[in-house]
Amino acid sequence: MKSRVEMLRSGSASIEVCTISHEDHEYTAAGSLIDETRGLLVGYIKGRDLVTWGGDHICSLRVTGRFTTLGRKTTSYRTMYNGQHYHGRCSDENMLLRLRRNRRV
Repeated sequence: MKSRVEMLRSGSASIEVCTISHEDHEYTAAGSLIDETRGLLVGYIKGRDLVTWGGDHICSLRVTGRFTTLGRKTTSYRTMYNGQHYHGRCSDENMLLRLRRNRRV
């Protein structure tokens, strides 16, 4: 199995595109996303860090709470990226985490 990762830029957004080749078929999906204009950070949780699918560090995460919803354990996260505060929730490590920018006061 082979894989490759490309980082595409469109305006202010950076989108990671991941392709896996398996048994003569290619499968492509979006990985991480950084869009400061829309206030979105999307990446994968690895320890206390948000990383790209390829494993590159995006930012550090701070756990702000843990709770159970409909039988599933959920963790709340906060981070700061380029001077802006972001927040989000996710169920487990190695899962995709979507963070939204906090509202401006």
